[in-house]
Amino acid sequence: MGTALAVSPFNSIVTSIDKKCPKILINMENTKAHGYDFESDLYPERFLWKGKCDEVVEEISEYCGF
Repeated sequence: MGTALAVSPFNSIVTSIDKKCPKILINMENTKAHGYDFESDLYPERFLWKGKCDEVVEEISEYCGF
């Protein structure tokens, strides 16, 4: 949440986790510039949920009934 995925070793999580495992990036913009594209059809397991972290987490919480 809220990362450019520019700092190692955290950014290696994207490629070290099994490709079948869904990965959701909550951020204001895609991280393609840092080598981690979350909008490309080449990576169907990646999803970019654009927005401010607090607002997106609040939205997810509402969907879940929390």
